[in-house]
Amino acid sequence: MNDQIADWAILVYMSADRVLANFAVESLRQLKRGAGTGIIVLAQEASGKEKTQRYVFDKVSEPDKATNLISSIEENRLGQIEPAPSPGGIADPRNLTEFIKWASRHPAKHRCLVLWGHGYELLVNDDLSDGENASVEDKLEPPGEKPRKYLAPKNLRKALEDARPFVGQLDIIGIDACSLSLVELATELAGCGNFLVASQEEVPDTSFPYEQLLWKIKHHHSPDDVEGICAAIPGLYVQSYRDYIVATDEGMREITLASLRLGNIAKITEPLTLLADALQSAAFNPVRRKAVVKAREASRDFALGLFVDLRDFCGRLSKELEACELKSACEAVYKAIDARGERACILENTTGDSPKTGCHGLSVYFPYLTDKAMEQAQSLAPADQRPRLVKGGTNHLQKARGMQISEIEKDFELLDKFEKTNWAEFIKRGWSVMLAAEKRDELDRHYSAQQCAINLYSILSQSTKQPQPAQVPQKAAAAIP
Repeated sequence: MNDQIADWAILVYMSADRVLANFAVESLRQLKRGAGTGIIVLAQEASGKEKTQRYVFDKVSEPDKATNLISSIEENRLGQIEPAPSPGGIADPRNLTEFIKWASRHPAKHRCLVLWGHGYELLVNDDLSDGENASVEDKLEPPGEKPRKYLAPKNLRKALEDARPFVGQLDIIGIDACSLSLVELATELAGCGNFLVASQEEVPDTSFPYEQLLWKIKHHHSPDDVEGICAAIPGLYVQSYRDYIVATDEGMREITLASLRLGNIAKITEPLTLLADALQSAAFNPVRRKAVVKAREASRDFALGLFVDLRDFCGRLSKELEACELKSACEAVYKAIDARGERACILENTTGDSPKTGCHGLSVYFPYLTDKAMEQAQSLAPADQRPRLVKGGTNHLQKARGMQISEIEKDFELLDKFEKTNWAEFIKRGWSVMLAAEKRDELDRHYSAQQCAINLYSILSQSTKQPQPAQVPQKAAAAIP
């Protein structure tokens, strides 16, 4: 298709470890079947162990259509990649930039980038296991040492900014990974793309229904109706999984997908800044901090309590408060999330059949593991003894969760745009204070005693550069009223 301009170029950047390898193949097969009639698909797949592969799916020849639809994707695999990807793999932003640069050789009116693989839900590194008899400790690596299977938000932004000279601003950025419909991510991607399509919940291993999505683009929308396409995607995604069993013991709590206008993310972050400041002020108010902890405990959350539905939390907290600055801030946030229309951030949010899903389209990092969630996680059979439905499985462990908390907080401290909301500051110096005061004997169960200690110590040593200890923070917490 190099001799003509496609209506759409679909760029799919895949990270397929051994858990997801065959699901990646199925996604590629669907993309091949859905290509053509103005749509070209450009894919790059890397497992971290095997050689990185690139594919071009451009058209279906009508006389050979039946044969083409069942032919191998190997027929569309390219030869050697130049320049060769760096050893950093999927987590190195230079590799994504080079992929987009290569894809820009194929002219198209519109471009959609899909990031396919893992997100922050992956708490256990399966590749470290030496076999079925490997201990839990053998399967875990310290934060910062395990090979990443996804791009940290700051690196993702860098990759896309570096690629802008070649493709400009992307029309759509799709995240085919778990629990990444985040305010943090949307804030950083503003300016890199017009729309973000992502899920608050876990994404099934079988991924987005690519063949149906491409069919929808080709036959039910004008190729230039980017907003209409984005508005339709969540409904089609949820419909494609309507027959799935949605239950905690099956590894899925909900099927949900949202489309966001990245250019309007300030509609959320402006009131969020007021909320972060009001929450910070409430940390040393015993009545209000109890209300905050109660509301967070009852709110809909994701990825074993790492993220919370922002609207659900604000609505619950508002009901716990009398008229005050914190209550007003909560109301401003949930009204911004509820808003619809061309000036709103959330274009479309679709969930399954659950009457009170609690999924409103946007999550934020707000770690708290409830007793119920922990009991449910512990009651699940080992991952290798049950079907693996969601990306990365559900083998969540408390120790691994603590490591992931440390990694996330380090990642989010580096977000230049999101930093302006003061939300990371609230988590570090407000939420840690609240939990140390209200749940000081259960910090490891609900959050992370070590991370809480680090955060509290940073309050006591703001003006020093002393190394931060990793003790359980009873001493620091003792000074909190």
